[in-house]
Amino acid sequence: MGFKKITDQDLKYLIEKAESYIDVRDFGQALKYYDQIMGNIPPHPHFFKRRAFCYRLLGDMDKAIADYNEALKLDPDDGVTYWERGACYNDKPFIGKNINETEKKNLLRKALNDYKLAIERIPTSQEAWLAVIDIDLCLLNFDDAISNYGSCMPYITTKEYQVIRSWYGCLALTLAGDVVEEEDEKFLNDLSVRLKWNHWAFYSINILFEELDKKGFNSVILEKAKKFHQKFIVHFDDQPLSFTQGGK
Repeated sequence: MGFKKITDQDLKYLIEKAESYIDVRDFGQALKYYDQIMGNIPPHPHFFKRRAFCYRLLGDMDKAIADYNEALKLDPDDGVTYWERGACYNDKPFIGKNINETEKKNLLRKALNDYKLAIERIPTSQEAWLAVIDIDLCLLNFDDAISNYGSCMPYITTKEYQVIRSWYGCLALTLAGDVVEEEDEKFLNDLSVRLKWNHWAFYSINILFEELDKKGFNSVILEKAKKFHQKFIVHFDDQPLSFTQGGK
């Protein structure tokens, strides 16, 4: 098949080296080892996924999506891969250059479709459910966001994700002009739950606020939503400056 011979011991060594570079977030070096691995063995979905992960963290969404596509050809029922590819479509509008509004919406719809495909295969996926709500908000589908906020409740079991769900729900209800009940705020108001810095809707929600402001969205409602955003932000102990400024 054109593949060089590689021993199990050599393969193990290359995998360990690749993962060691991922652990220290040196994704460029990790890519070199995964390229070497994949040039010496038959196609395997796991290695396409790991290389795609490196591409994604380096911001090369097109190459990441291409590798996830190959992984799905080999294993089309892997719900996690759909979620991971959806995350690439989700990230691309916010880190890419010269992406117009139409292209942004198309990418977000692709992300939404992938997240739903992930849920079909893994109905208990907390990440996929929350990601769906995020896309609903970004596409201004507030009623859909509220519906999915309610539907996902049985599956959101960790305290950290309960805080995120509560935050999304409060945003969706507020932006839709609905009443936020005490139960909706319950986990958002629990400051004993601390969150690590991650990508959860920081960029997308701040951009959403900016877009709504430019479009002349109801300023009173928008300010209420921003207050819930601030309640979410205080769950982070280590916040980049741009994060603490967002949504104010």
